[in-house]
Amino acid sequence: MKFTVPAGVLAAILKQCGRVASKKVGDISGSFLIDAHDGSLEVTANNGHQQMCLLLDDPRLFVQEPGSVCISASKLEQIACSLPDDRDMTVSISEEKATVTSGRSRFSIAILPASSFPKALTSDEANHGVLHLDAKTLRESVRSIAFCVARNDVRVYLNGMLFDVAEGKITFVGTDGHRMGTVEQEVANDSRFSFIVPVACLEDLAGFASQGNVTVTYNGKLASFTAAHGTITTRLVDGSFPSYSTLIERARGGHAINLRRDALVNAVARVSLLSDCGFHAIRTLSPRLSGHLFHGHPDRQSERSDAGFALLV
Repeated sequence: MKFTVPAGVLAAILKQCGRVASKKVGDISGSFLIDAHDGSLEVTANNGHQQMCLLLDDPRLFVQEPGSVCISASKLEQIACSLPDDRDMTVSISEEKATVTSGRSRFSIAILPASSFPKALTSDEANHGVLHLDAKTLRESVRSIAFCVARNDVRVYLNGMLFDVAEGKITFVGTDGHRMGTVEQEVANDSRFSFIVPVACLEDLAGFASQGNVTVTYNGKLASFTAAHGTITTRLVDGSFPSYSTLIERARGGHAINLRRDALVNAVARVSLLSDCGFHAIRTLSPRLSGHLFHGHPDRQSERSDAGFALLV
């Protein structure tokens, strides 16, 4: 296998896939599967829970010899990022090593056969639902409420973001048991299904949804997000998500306060100067999307309806 490509072009893909690759030394999951064929390059990372496959289809890419190989993710990424963006780098495979050359620079990296790479994340179950979303809508929806999602809660179903599709709309919900954020978007889909995407995948998903449209496929324990430049697949969080609609109705039954968003954000920013930096009790809302922020405990359904409050921005 042999191919030549500008270092900056390859580094952009390796950085994104590198977030998925395992950081354990000597783990095969810490390798990229590089597949060069038909004038295109495919880079895949798989850590057993999440898989990202990105396609590099650039006119400056020149594939001299097609082939597939496993190569250290961290080393190849570091080499590509250390070179000037506009300088061509050539990767060639011979015997048991990969040779990377660029100008007077030359690097050798040990390799493994492509057959050693972890098996792709697949499910034997039929698709439970398919949805088409604008990439920008998906990215901004996820990022606007990701801070509400729990990280290491003993209630595993809170360590992820709910994707709830019903009645021609999709609702993104995240909560850590003390606050909850929701975003609703209209979609051309009348089916009903829901799943929980683990928190570890959210930032990767937001970075993946860069442009165009994204097709979301849900099949039991897996969810796949497919765009023109690749696919990201993740295992889902098991468990039943709290009834967020009940909490919304309870919050709306309390006292409503209408405030100017800019005035509120500025006031919170000034007050937060004296907050404890180790405990982020104050957060500002993203100005990119309209949504809801609710304070309360989703599991304590017996509390009074005025126990929490809602801000609509």
